[in-house]
Amino acid sequence: MSYTDASFAPKRGKAKRALTVVLILIAVVVGSRFLETGSIQVLPSPQVEINTGTATLYRVDSSEPATLIVGATKNLEEGDEIVCSADGTATLTLGDSRTIEMAENTRVTLLSTEWDITDRSNPAWIAVDEGQVIARVAASTLASAPLTLDTDTVSLKTENATFTCSVPDRDHTYVAVFSGEVTVSMGRDEVTVVGGQSLDATLGYQLEVQAMTDAELAAEPTASLTPEASTSSLATTPTAEGVGVTSTANNGTTTYTVQSGDTLYSIAQRYGIDWETLWQANIDTVPTAEQLKAGQELIIPTGGN
Repeated sequence: MSYTDASFAPKRGKAKRALTVVLILIAVVVGSRFLETGSIQVLPSPQVEINTGTATLYRVDSSEPATLIVGATKNLEEGDEIVCSADGTATLTLGDSRTIEMAENTRVTLLSTEWDITDRSNPAWIAVDEGQVIARVAASTLASAPLTLDTDTVSLKTENATFTCSVPDRDHTYVAVFSGEVTVSMGRDEVTVVGGQSLDATLGYQLEVQAMTDAELAAEPTASLTPEASTSSLATTPTAEGVGVTSTANNGTTTYTVQSGDTLYSIAQRYGIDWETLWQANIDTVPTAEQLKAGQELIIPTGGN
């Protein structure tokens, strides 16, 4: 018996119809999800990676917190909270264009990150409850990808910027923008902070933007170190720039060698003191509060841990 192409035509037709039915079912499921929520969850999921020390992950759907160590990576869901320890740092990754670098003693909560099909955007909301973060947001070529950071004092929104956000207490937020622009709002008061400007927001007071000094601009934070290139805050392994991180006592004086990514705030938190005290003890070598360079040796005032 011989077979011709024509003999397979009915089978091919049935296969095409079956494939069409499958595609229609997929479209119905996706459409139902959109009609219910108005959005579709972003893939891949937001992630957190522990760079140094430890951090605690509080899952929104679990009563048991999880302790994460250096190198640990976890997917995050809306409502999850990350708390870095006194020697812990971490990096939150939101897609391929947004990262949030957490300093020691920093607590953040992932509020939301979903696709909004109505305007083809992928907004993300993060609550910075305390501590300090470095936000890096690059313009996305695929869709609008705004980032909003909420503190108890202000709300920060950007689509393309590198900036730091420090939250020393519930009534105060300090923002320094190194590139791009960030919209800062507190109630009805709203200002735009562009690269080279900073803002010191205090609850109940009008928002005022000020120019950063050349020294402050020179202190722009560098990229976070990977777990392989960094160690705990008292380790002596060189950083990527070849600067050793040390904490030693000479004749009763404790010193610290600055590593890439450090700020006066993060170092002060590490030693249990406030950053103004640390700055005053080193004002001869650090003339302004944000003027800090890798390799500098700082004196840790008496009383630091």
